[in-house]
Amino acid sequence: MFPDSSIAATYQMAQTKCKYIIQFGISEFILEELTADISGKPFSFKFDETTTSQVKKQNDGYIQYESKKLNKIVTRYIGSFFHGHCTAQQLLDDFRRFGSKMSLDVQYLLQISRDGPNTNKSFMSSLKKELKENHDKSVIDLGPCVLHTANNGYKNGLGKLDFDFDGFAYDLWYFFKNSSSRREDFLLAQLVTDIEGHVLMKHVPSRWLSIKKVSIRIIDQWLNLKEYFLEYLPKQKGFSKHIESTDRYKKLRKYLTMKTSLIYLGFAIHVGDLFDGFMMLLQSKKPVVHVLYPAIGDLLFKLMANFVKHEKLVDSYKSKRDAAQLGTINLSDNKILKSVHEIDFGKKAKHQIGLMENNTNLDVIKAEMKSCYIELTSYLQLKLPHDNKFLADIQYIHPSRRNDDKAVSAIGRVAERFAAVLSGTKFTKNICCIFV
Repeated sequence: MFPDSSIAATYQMAQTKCKYIIQFGISEFILEELTADISGKPFSFKFDETTTSQVKKQNDGYIQYESKKLNKIVTRYIGSFFHGHCTAQQLLDDFRRFGSKMSLDVQYLLQISRDGPNTNKSFMSSLKKELKENHDKSVIDLGPCVLHTANNGYKNGLGKLDFDFDGFAYDLWYFFKNSSSRREDFLLAQLVTDIEGHVLMKHVPSRWLSIKKVSIRIIDQWLNLKEYFLEYLPKQKGFSKHIESTDRYKKLRKYLTMKTSLIYLGFAIHVGDLFDGFMMLLQSKKPVVHVLYPAIGDLLFKLMANFVKHEKLVDSYKSKRDAAQLGTINLSDNKILKSVHEIDFGKKAKHQIGLMENNTNLDVIKAEMKSCYIELTSYLQLKLPHDNKFLADIQYIHPSRRNDDKAVSAIGRVAERFAAVLSGTKFTKNICCIFV
């Protein structure tokens, strides 16, 4: 920090003293600065609950607001609490403790952002009730994290396939995890296959869409994997005693010799591709609430276009139906679904199907993949906020939508909602005056 200072260059501080200064000196100053910066500003509260390596539930708190100092929207971490069980009541208690620590005025609370849909759903219900009874206050509810919903939907959909993606990916990665000799031997397979060898990627079970990248790597290394596990290893000393009899090797051999494995992996990649734009857009650090509703509509349309008849996805003017309309399509009605021979399973899966279809009846696998589409899309219809009227209205603040015929009335409703949520604050009159 001070390269030209001889005093700083020779200064020393022990670990304990450094921690003491940060905890009881710097942190107190930062807290005071942050509290002053957010005072009198509308804010969103965010929390993220996860399990730590010490097997404790960690509840992290964040606030998002317009900073007076920086003149822009910022997100600031405000602390963590730890629990054995993280119930809805404990989340509510933590919310109060965070508010007390930051001297937050609950009247300026706009909305709560959260991740998972289960305990957090109960928490939201309790919080809304408490705010109404004690403060005559409401908040804007945008639902749980849509990124978690997308990952869970993908997982549920792939669960309809007779292929253990999670187990296969984990076993491949773990087989080479702690063995430099195995990695080196595996890379030698490229001398036989002429395909450049690469180590296997780790699948993250809590982020199921990571299966897509893992599957791409597995397909890329497919011939190397077969050469190593089916040809090279069986010739090695001690193979029958230490490797062949293990459950991990048996499962790996099963999937590497199964003729339909590449169909399943190719299909998983195709379905994962459909989520790319949605995930990238909503992982932005910029505010994206105004693009969430059309993004949900785009995602549902992309998925349904693979297995639902096109005329059901457009209106009488041949325009794509919006999120609310797509979210209510009855996917249990076989009349609106394409036959298994018309469904798009993706280029990689279709290529493998083409190689095998003359010799093998693949209707069962096609039916599985159709079930995957239905299960995945039905889950998203149930969990995504496609029927949230606030999201449908706020999309019109986007510059490209402001000249739409529906824009004026929609933005007016957004203003009314903000006025109701911020009732009793200095912002209420300003909001109302703009739209009178």
